[in-house]
Amino acid sequence: EIRANCERRSRNLRSPGKASAAPSADTLLSRTRNLRSTRKAFAEYEKKHGETAAGRRWAKLFREAIDFPIPACNWTVPDVGMEFVWINALKMWVGKYEVTNGEYRAFNKANHSGPYLKYSLDRDRQPVVYVSFGEISAYAEWLTKREREAGRLPKQARYRLPAGREYITYAQCGDDRKYPWGNDWPPITGKAGNLGDTTSPMDSKFDTYTDGHPVTCKVEESRENPWGLFGIGGNVQECCANETEGKQTFEAWRGPDWHLHELPYVQCRSSRADAPEGMAFVGFRLVLSLK
Repeated sequence: EIRANCERRSRNLRSPGKASAAPSADTLLSRTRNLRSTRKAFAEYEKKHGETAAGRRWAKLFREAIDFPIPACNWTVPDVGMEFVWINALKMWVGKYEVTNGEYRAFNKANHSGPYLKYSLDRDRQPVVYVSFGEISAYAEWLTKREREAGRLPKQARYRLPAGREYITYAQCGDDRKYPWGNDWPPITGKAGNLGDTTSPMDSKFDTYTDGHPVTCKVEESRENPWGLFGIGGNVQECCANETEGKQTFEAWRGPDWHLHELPYVQCRSSRADAPEGMAFVGFRLVLSLK
C-alpha cells in the first residue's frame, strides 16, 4: 500500500498535466502536502522494516519514487550531495553552498584548484576556483542532463547560474541590507564571512577583522545568512549570468571573497564585470529553477 501511494503521488507530482502547459510553481507548491505525507509514511516503513532483506529491497524502490525536488522543500542532489535551499521570494532553489572541489570533480575528475602560495585551495569541501565561465556553464548543463536522465527533473526545470538580480535578492534577505552581513562597517569579527582578514597572505587587508581563514575555507565554515545560505558574505566571488532565449552569457562576478576588503566590492549590489576568470578568488553557486 505504501509503495502504491509513493508511485501514485510521485506520478501526480511529476506530471506536467496537459502537454501545452507545464505546472506553475504555485500548482507544484499546492502538491507538497502529498509528498510530505508520503515521505513520512516511508520513514515509518524504514523504521519498522528497514533491517530486513525485503525492507531494503522495497526501500530502494520507494526512494526512486519520492526522491526528486519539490517546491517549498529543500533538496539534495543524490550521489553528488549538493544541497539546495528553497527561496520562496524567488520561487526556486539556491545552492546552500558554493560548488565545492568535490562536487566539481564528479563532473571533471582531473580538476585541481591547486594552491595559493603555501595554502591549499584543493580540499574537497573548499569551493572550486580557477574556473572559467565556459567551464561553469558546462557543469550546470551536465548536472541538468544527469538529473533529467535519472527522472528527477521535469523538462522545464534546470540547474543554472543565478542572474544578478537574483543574487542581490538572496544577499539582502528581504531587508535591503547594504552588506551581506548587515549594515555594519567595518565588519565585526565573527559576524561577516571569509574576507581579507588579519591572517590573509595579501599585503592589503582588514587590520581589525579576523575570520581565521587565510584563503578559501570549507563551505560550511563560510558563515550562514538569515535565509540559510553560506558564503554570501565572503569566500569566493560568485559567477552570475544574463539570459537571452534560454542561453546564459556572463554578467559579472558578485560578492566578497577571501582576499577582498575594499568597501566598493563587498556590498550586496557590488559586481565586477572586468575581473578576470580563472582566478584563485572566483567560483560559483548554482540555482535550480522551474523554468
